[in-house]
Amino acid sequence: MRTLKIAIAVVLTCMFSINVAAADEEHSIPLKLFGENILQGYDGCGFSLWQKNRNPAEDKYAYVLYAPFHDAAQMPGWMKVGDTVYEMYRQDVGDAGGGYVTPYQLFKSEDSKFWAILEVFEQHDGGIEVAIDRAELTVVGFDAFPFVIEVKGRSGCPASYFEESAAPAAHQKTYNSLYGDPVSLQLVSDYYEMSSVPVQMQRYVAQNYASCDLDNTAAYSAQYAISSAMSLWQVPCAIYARDATANFFTVLNNNPEYFAPVYTNNPSHLQGFENGDLKELLNAYIEPTDGSIISWEQSSAGDCGSFWKYQLRAVEGEAVEAFLVEYRRKDSCDGNYIDPEQMPIIYMAD
Repeated sequence: MRTLKIAIAVVLTCMFSINVAAADEEHSIPLKLFGENILQGYDGCGFSLWQKNRNPAEDKYAYVLYAPFHDAAQMPGWMKVGDTVYEMYRQDVGDAGGGYVTPYQLFKSEDSKFWAILEVFEQHDGGIEVAIDRAELTVVGFDAFPFVIEVKGRSGCPASYFEESAAPAAHQKTYNSLYGDPVSLQLVSDYYEMSSVPVQMQRYVAQNYASCDLDNTAAYSAQYAISSAMSLWQVPCAIYARDATANFFTVLNNNPEYFAPVYTNNPSHLQGFENGDLKELLNAYIEPTDGSIISWEQSSAGDCGSFWKYQLRAVEGEAVEAFLVEYRRKDSCDGNYIDPEQMPIIYMAD
């Protein structure tokens, strides 16, 4: 938050310094509304602001700023001034918490010609997205008077994104063998109450993973740093007599409103394994050093069961996906106890 305040202070200094300019059209900012002429049919996840008395579903031109989400990252936003469409890069790293939109945000055009300061006054949880009910966007530029516009908006994904039949955008390409570069993890914090889990992840689990019961979980979750830009979240799923299950998500640190389920790639020849979300893993735990996620199940006597090991790897599109690197299984429950990681090997990645 300190970085954001400093950045805004710099911009405000510029704003006050331009009052010596003549109050004429030459020093105004011709901010323009836009719609499909800029979006060109894009209807995926995004962060959007539109003029408060317009409706993007009904009006041809309504948007003031639009930033699409792609491959688990917020892309530069679009803003039109005059006849030029500027790419606006977010500068702050604030976090409102609880899945809500950061109340103060700062954007800068790639050429540093324009800055935009957003202040959110009212917002609410809209179910599958966060709705911005009342906000103000102040656009400033060198040798120009500030342009202030009242806006509404939203941050999140359309309903189609949450349909199980729809593949997440970050998973347009999958790999049936090891690919990309392994990553390491660093524990940021672990939690023991469901209220600590970002609400957007809780919402996704409740809507998409039928076997998960968020009212009956181990309540344990953890956040790991993948890099300075991205984190891994372990989110509880359900608890049983002897076992517990968990799900895994990646989130962009400077845009916590957006997240993506970790996608897993399995060898095509291994029967019983399908590519998809890394979800409902039994007794899951993480080995940070090599970015591994371990899962196991065992009989009550401990004499048979299965063992899985996945490795997180950075792949195309600045995404992180999981790859099965080890699978063990012991089918014979013969009374001889065995540790899951010592069970007979079925598959080992090259």
